Amino acid sequence: MTSITLISPVNKGSNFNVRFRDPIEIKENSKVYLNYASFTRLNNARFSGNPTLNLKSSFIIPTHQLNDTTILNDLDLTASVDTFSIDDNDFILSPQQIETRLNKSLKSLCIDKLKDYITFEEELVTEDAQTFKLGLVYENFGEVDYVDFVDSTNGYGQGTGGDARTKTSATTAAAFYDNYSITTNSVFTFQQAPSNIDYNNELKRFSFTTNKDLDDITGKISVGLFSNDMMDLTTAFDGWTNKTRGGATNNNNYSNPAIFRSGNGAQIKTNDADFDTVKGAGILGSFLTLEIDGTTDFLNVYQPRGDSLKLPFEWTHLNQNIQVMQLIEPIDLSQTNLTLTEAITTTVIFYMDIDENEHKKESFKVNFKIFMKNRTDDDEDYEEVFNSKNRDAYYPISFFTGLDVNEGGLSPLEKAARVKSQSPFGLMFSSTVQGEGVLMSYTPYDIGNVLDKPTSILLDYNLNFSEELGQVLDTNKTIDLYPNTYSEFTTALRVFSYNDFRALLNGLSYDIFLNNLPIKNYKNKEKSSDGGFIKQIVGTCPLPFNDKNTTSINRGRIIGLYEPNNPVKLSLNNQAITLNNLDVAIKTSHDEKPAFELEKVMINIVIEE
Repeated sequence: MTSITLISPVNKGSNFNVRFRDPIEIKENSKVYLNYASFTRLNNARFSGNPTLNLKSSFIIPTHQLNDTTILNDLDLTASVDTFSIDDNDFILSPQQIETRLNKSLKSLCIDKLKDYITFEEELVTEDAQTFKLGLVYENFGEVDYVDFVDSTNGYGQGTGGDARTKTSATTAAAFYDNYSITTNSVFTFQQAPSNIDYNNELKRFSFTTNKDLDDITGKISVGLFSNDMMDLTTAFDGWTNKTRGGATNNNNYSNPAIFRSGNGAQIKTNDADFDTVKGAGILGSFLTLEIDGTTDFLNVYQPRGDSLKLPFEWTHLNQNIQVMQLIEPIDLSQTNLTLTEAITTTVIFYMDIDENEHKKESFKVNFKIFMKNRTDDDEDYEEVFNSKNRDAYYPISFFTGLDVNEGGLSPLEKAARVKSQSPFGLMFSSTVQGEGVLMSYTPYDIGNVLDKPTSILLDYNLNFSEELGQVLDTNKTIDLYPNTYSEFTTALRVFSYNDFRALLNGLSYDIFLNNLPIKNYKNKEKSSDGGFIKQIVGTCPLPFNDKNTTSINRGRIIGLYEPNNPVKLSLNNQAITLNNLDVAIKTSHDEKPAFELEKVMINIVIEE
């Protein structure tokens, strides 16, 4: 019996020749069998063609393109993963190369299709820690726009448009809410975060800072959220016929913006008998009104009651006839940590609670938190004063997307206005006393006017992989992914990841050829089922990287050991021969292509008389 160990040179594991100083004597009618084989390769994957990456989403805002011909939901985008040729039309990619190419193809899906999104590449693959992450992130995360100080004397952009618009009421004899501003784009609303999220300067938000110390404010300063699309094209919305709006001519019987009586009262009319008495206490009409009352040092939180006096969490759409403004929470600022002799900053964040899956379509809820601090304090001093989650003051998915975009009788412009109203939170400001106002800052979001590719907010998506790429990644489809997640939680929600390629190599098997031994072995290929040919295969090693007990990873290389339980002894049927070398080739079993990915091979064969 003769034992022979054959070791390949480095980086030549697929084909090598071993010479012996002492010739090998092989007697007549000997037998040969494979004792064991060890394979070393980079943690690489092999492709025989161009793989593809597909992105699908069924939860997008807006739900339609602005020309209303295409529903954006069920978005389906595909791109080829960039590869390169090694030999014989094969592609061999390392984890780093796969990551780069997947990110590149994902980025190509976003160009002119998913505006304001970029691929997520926070953590690249390293040799020792095979960690791969792939996903999307909203590109404008954290960017803030500012609206200059606005007060009841001089609204920003009065009469000229610009970043905000100002519209005076039909009556100018007495100043009350006569001068106000609204931003032309919306506040970014769809942010995934846990309910215990605290203030962070990376959060999407809107903030406003008083231009006077709180104790010096003698009237009311109100900041509201309302759709400027509903204001601009009132004919597209029939729920509230006298909406707060920033254009056109106001109804002679109502002031503009709309104000409501306190104590859940009706909208105030200029011809009301007690008009002069109640106007100063009027509550700004909007989807959410935050009112700083300098006479009481309170922050009052209001929401509207619409049809059947329902609050927004009960609405089936936002096209409601607002009846009253409901006081949701009065916050006594003297009971907070604020210094009332200084100016104050108020910040609001919207969030979908990931702890309770409220970022998912079937249980979608948008809540909000209010934080306050003194203007000169650090951000660490922000104090949470209100969480809508504690009061059922959330906004359901029907609030944003429940309105029928293609209702009969609507013109194309009216349909487009309804589509754009799915991002309804434009900032609106008003004050009751001249010279009292705020500086506003906010994270903006604007769908834009591009008809067939409006800026879209992906609320979920999947990545789907072509068959061969799916085998490499060990999955054909990712779990649901969420690209608007607060950055601290990106690893949990935003990205797809895997640890190493060990599981990805499960399907690889190898044939070991000894080309100058008179071996007769019969084998076909996976695409040739009409029978095999005689081949000099000393042994087939099925799935050498599959067994975790015999597979290891060291410095970015994967090592697999194959030891047959019952060695197959092959009769050579030979005359006595003498050899001073053995010619070895390693090929993949399914297609018999050279295993270029193998860096090193060690084989032990036994020859018996």
